[in-house]
Amino acid sequence: MKVGKESYFANFLLVVLIFYLFVFIIAIFGYVLLFFIKKINGKDWELNFLEYSIISYAIGISIYLSYCFILDIFMFYNFFSGYYLIVMIDALFIFYLIYRGDLNRDKISNFFLSLKSRFTTNRRQSIILILILIFTFSWQIWVQWEIVTKEYAIPSKDTYVWLGQSWYLLEKGYLWREHMPLHYPKGYTFLLAGPELIYPDWRLAYFYIKFGGIPFFSFYILTIFIILKRLLEKNYMIFIGLLLTLISNFLYSRFNSFVSSSIPTLLILISLIILISKCPFYLNGFFLAAIFLLNAIFGLFFILVVVAFLFVKLLSKDREIKEFLIKNIVITFSITVILLLSYIMHIIFVQKISFFELILAYFVQLGYPEANVSKNIFTLDYQLVLVQFRYFIRDYIPKNYVTSIFLDIEGRILSYFFIFAFISLFIPTKKYFTKKYKDVINFGKFSLLVVLGFYIAEVALEGSSNLFAQSLPWFKWRAVEALSGPIIILACLTIDKVITKAKTLTQYLRRNSNWYKKHLEQNSLLGLFKVENAIITLILISCLSTLISNQRIYYSYYFEQEHVEAIFYIKENIPDDSKILVSDFDDTTNSFYNLLSTYKYYIWDFEFSDNNFNETIDYIIDKNIEYLMIELTSINSTEKSHFKNHIYFDKLYENELYLILEVKFET
Repeated sequence: MKVGKESYFANFLLVVLIFYLFVFIIAIFGYVLLFFIKKINGKDWELNFLEYSIISYAIGISIYLSYCFILDIFMFYNFFSGYYLIVMIDALFIFYLIYRGDLNRDKISNFFLSLKSRFTTNRRQSIILILILIFTFSWQIWVQWEIVTKEYAIPSKDTYVWLGQSWYLLEKGYLWREHMPLHYPKGYTFLLAGPELIYPDWRLAYFYIKFGGIPFFSFYILTIFIILKRLLEKNYMIFIGLLLTLISNFLYSRFNSFVSSSIPTLLILISLIILISKCPFYLNGFFLAAIFLLNAIFGLFFILVVVAFLFVKLLSKDREIKEFLIKNIVITFSITVILLLSYIMHIIFVQKISFFELILAYFVQLGYPEANVSKNIFTLDYQLVLVQFRYFIRDYIPKNYVTSIFLDIEGRILSYFFIFAFISLFIPTKKYFTKKYKDVINFGKFSLLVVLGFYIAEVALEGSSNLFAQSLPWFKWRAVEALSGPIIILACLTIDKVITKAKTLTQYLRRNSNWYKKHLEQNSLLGLFKVENAIITLILISCLSTLISNQRIYYSYYFEQEHVEAIFYIKENIPDDSKILVSDFDDTTNSFYNLLSTYKYYIWDFEFSDNNFNETIDYIIDKNIEYLMIELTSINSTEKSHFKNHIYFDKLYENELYLILEVKFET
């Protein structure tokens, strides 16, 4: 039995279809509640269709996760409870809207006519925006496809744990309690299992977590596009913002692996839509609950930013303090606590641990190797001077902690364009930015300060042996991932402010310099003598050159195609709950065995130097083992021959890395 890359494209299309079908189902589920909240609120939130849909998705995720923890307590997660019920609620709500007249043929027709009218009215701008999106999505999918299809395995190691966990949940109806590390986000398991319920096939589940990061990153980019369009409106600034997102190497590295932190990263970005519209702030209570259930550390980052943001907002101008506290703090955190009640009950009755033990479990360190994928995508024989700015800092400025912090952050987020976000910290928000920018600017500044805080803390506690200090590298990288979106938006707003000031400089030179005025008029067709146009051109060229020649993305593959082939054989030929004895190799290989979550597997060292053949037989008899899965690199040729030719075993499958045998004697 062979598995190959020829089925990649078909499986990718199926993954994309199921991904967005689940997004659609969850968005309607979330809109059920959002609809009634809006009725109670009684105000126009000034959101368009896409913004409503994205916020509804975030709220739907929060309710879905809270509901799933209740199902897990009673071990009752299945198609009817975890999926069918939600679909029925969606269908009943749609019928309710039709019955009320909120959804009928005329309104649907008017909606599409309004889209056509807006396109016709602003045909040139619409075409430019469509081309910008096509370029952005094409580049993003191209880069990720190059990485994801590099090997048949799934990028990173943790993804094997989540795939095994999600499939166990589907098969058993509850989480794999014995093999769920305390710090692993259990909410993410439910979020993976949801789409898998639509098409419960193990092979598709494998491809879903392999390719799922591609449509999800597209979703993230679409959200940034919507925010930029509302804030800036100028096509070139929207393009710059999307280019900065594509330059964000650490985002790529995380979305490639489709890890649990990807969803909280998106939810934090979606929270900006609340800030730039007239939505009530307390909707962030849903976001906070969902982020915590998906990744508690990301919940901590979000709380730090939100608390600082609310504190400054409270002090910014005269307001009714009691009303502010109730609407922005009491209601927000009440929603969060209510949604977390199921999780708290799960901790008490299922996990039987304390909150202190749970928090302590998060203090681990993780790292990722670095690889340059730009050579696989686009090769240049030269590099523009503009992309060498970071090397100037590295080579000519004296080495110190400040420059080290700067280089690490810019290497992970925005390349040297990070300088614009950093400069914004020193620009007074109220004085230099318009009112519609104010909340987003402050949120972005606090996001940047949280990231810088972890970097500075690492420097301050260098050499310390306490648990917090040792975990800071892990914290700072996760903070970079979580808050990249707000920081990118912050950099864009600062660039826009620089361009606005450049226009003032152009007008000044036009009034006070005849030479400049003459050349400006002579070159009016190109407009290159306008300072703002020169800056825009410089930034666009610099963004594109950085994107092409300096894209370094972190990813790792721990397994070969033969590993996956062996697992596929077992899943398709050996019954669930069978007892399998597998090779004890190392932590990396052992994490691979999470794919055998629906089997009873035992880890064993097959080397005769540690366990001779008789000892192996005794263990097989003692545990009633039915199958052996032997890693061939852990035994020599003599030992391999001994297992293959012995009358006790029947060879079922063999490739270059694994030998699978069936036990033929009575145990």
